[in-house]
Amino acid sequence: MPPVIYRNTLRRTGNWVELKLAGAQSNCDAIGARVRLTAGGKTMTRQVEAGSGYASEMMLPVHFGLAQAAKIDALEITWPSGLAQRFNGAQLEGLINRQLLIFEGGSRITTIKPGQRLPRKMDSIVQSSDGSKEKFTGVR
Repeated sequence: MPPVIYRNTLRRTGNWVELKLAGAQSNCDAIGARVRLTAGGKTMTRQVEAGSGYASEMMLPVHFGLAQAAKIDALEITWPSGLAQRFNGAQLEGLINRQLLIFEGGSRITTIKPGQRLPRKMDSIVQSSDGSKEKFTGVR
């Protein structure tokens, strides 16, 4: 059978958010982390996986389709180390239709550009979307 390329010609509808997690105490790709997100009265759960199924691979960022929800109400991450991080209210303002970076144990959520790669050695000051800065030390 010859190779086939499919092209999605549908219009984009609905809101979304995608989370890239960076472990510090846990493994650097946060494999095994569980993410619970509440938006529009619904709670969804995703787990960071390193591949599932035969000859397939999962994306490391976790993606949430939010339909018509205009905001994220709550976000909880349970890291493989056992650490639980919770974000609510003002911390989640304006984070719809964006790709976000969250460091294990960090207090801020950083907006990143889609496809942006994280440095192998992360020992730097990271600037959050609100302009504030936070130091993160770790190795990916």
